Formats: sequence, structure tokens, C-alpha cells
Amino acid sequence: MSRRVQVGLAGIVILVVAGMVIIGRLSPENKVKGVVNHQLDLFNSGERDAVYATLTSGARQACPQATVQSRASGNIGLPGSEIELKGMQVRIEGGRAYVTGWVAVGGKLIFHVDDSDPLVYVNQRGVWLLDLNNRARAACASSSLGVS
Repeated sequence: MSRRVQVGLAGIVILVVAGMVIIGRLSPENKVKGVVNHQLDLFNSGERDAVYATLTSGARQACPQATVQSRASGNIGLPGSEIELKGMQVRIEGGRAYVTGWVAVGGKLIFHVDDSDPLVYVNQRGVWLLDLNNRARAACASSSLGVS
């Protein structure tokens, strides 16, 4: 291996290690924001299976994958239909994170996720997973009863 390649590989390793150190030092709030943004990126790119994998086991039991996918399919792939969470605020209480903000589709504000029914994330073995809030639980329940 040439000296140039060795130096290049060493540089890549240093960048990766530095990135891991920086990520490890992020506040829990910033880690949750990163998870939310990652989920939205997955959702907006049509990676429904990957989004489903970021739910808690309780959420997956309460809301089958087919239900989640059928609810989500209406937005995926439509031009200008990207979903965002604007003005995201995160509050950590123990192993739970409560996320609020404005849901926007294609830049248009659709509804406010507030403290009365925030998005709920649960820290399971160092990984933040999305749990069901009341709105999502009701949507899953109505789908399982055949109501749309």
C-alpha cells in the first residue's frame, strides 16, 4: 500500500473516531432531535420498513406494520409532500423524551403537536425509539376496527 493511501485511510479513521466522540457528547435533547430528523428522512424517502423498526415494541404490538404503512402511503413520493417538524422542542424526563412542534407537509403547517399530546420517545438500552401518543394510538385503534 502506498504512503499516500495509508495517510488517506488514517485521515478517514481519525474523522470517523472524531465524529463518534462528538456524537457521544451530544445532549440527550440533541440525540432525540437527530432521531426525529432521521425518522422523517426515512419516511420522506419511502423507507417505511425502516421507520417501523424505530418504534418501541409496545407501539409495534398496538399498531401493526400494515396499518402504519397504509396510513403513511398517501404522502410518500408525492412532490412537495415532505413532512417536517418545525420548531421542534424536546423535554427529557428520565428515560422518556417529549417532543413538540409544528407538523408541516410541503412547507405548509398542518397541526401543532403540543404538550397535551407530544410525540413520546423511550430510551431503550441507549437507543431512542418512538412510542405511541394518544393521537397515534387512536389512529391505530380505528384502523384495527376497520374505521378510516
